[in-house]
Amino acid sequence: MDADAEAGLSPVRHFARALFTEDAIYGLILVSGMIVISAQVQGQPWAAFFTVLVTVVVFWIAHVYSQALALYARHRANHNLWRAIGDAMYKARGMLVVSVPALVLLLAGSAEVVDDELALTTALVVNVVLLALVGWIAVARWSTSFWARTGGALLTAAFGLVLTVLKAFVHH
Repeated sequence: MDADAEAGLSPVRHFARALFTEDAIYGLILVSGMIVISAQVQGQPWAAFFTVLVTVVVFWIAHVYSQALALYARHRANHNLWRAIGDAMYKARGMLVVSVPALVLLLAGSAEVVDDELALTTALVVNVVLLALVGWIAVARWSTSFWARTGGALLTAAFGLVLTVLKAFVHH
């Protein structure tokens, strides 16, 4: 479904559609990794905030470029480069959407609204929970089995959980 077909959807449905893309899942894993790396190097939420922000924007641009190029090359954009870029931006939006909760938490730590370590850890935990939720709901679309859904949630969350555990070991 492209941007034109989704024009009449509610904001919640737009968010849900953005969340269930490979770009969103990759974005959650990318953001978690960048939090771990930047927290280890700098140890401050403001450093993590700017590192995550810049990294997500650069990776989003790279995704848009590669997707637009692929769409244009496959003639799916009817030889319209701007249409290919617009479609690619829409498809890659999940990477930007999923970075917002972590960025808000890191900004709260930077502004000293919450403790530095709490901001960093909470951002990672939120990403793991989002990954688990995405895994659960994605599997629920094709299976009614509680165990299949749980397995999907655990497997998807494991990517973020590994990074969270890594941060705990590296930090302490």
